[in-house]
Amino acid sequence: MPRSPARIVLDAGEQLVLSPSAPPNILHVNVERATAWENGELVFENEQLANVVARVNRYGAHPIIVGDDPTASMRISGVFHTGDVAGFVSTLVSYLPLRAQQAADGSIRLTARGSAGAL
Repeated sequence: MPRSPARIVLDAGEQLVLSPSAPPNILHVNVERATAWENGELVFENEQLANVVARVNRYGAHPIIVGDDPTASMRISGVFHTGDVAGFVSTLVSYLPLRAQQAADGSIRLTARGSAGAL
């Protein structure tokens, strides 16, 4: 018979992180940051670009593709407007050593400047 999970109580400003390989973990969160999407904003603080792009892609019509490992591991902080893919990409190529190339299908491929994986 499956065991019923233990009861976990959260207070305001806490979140529960569940993983199949680790016990439940309660973290304190910045509520404004966590709910910024409700105001049309995405807030990132020193996050890997691959994770940032995955979140930005939830709001765009065409995907952004991270084209190489050096690009995926770059870190970024900032506040971006949901759905403003052009502004997001423009900011990336202005401040990071990246290039962006748009494909015929509308997708945008990001690669590190000087990488062999560029289109």
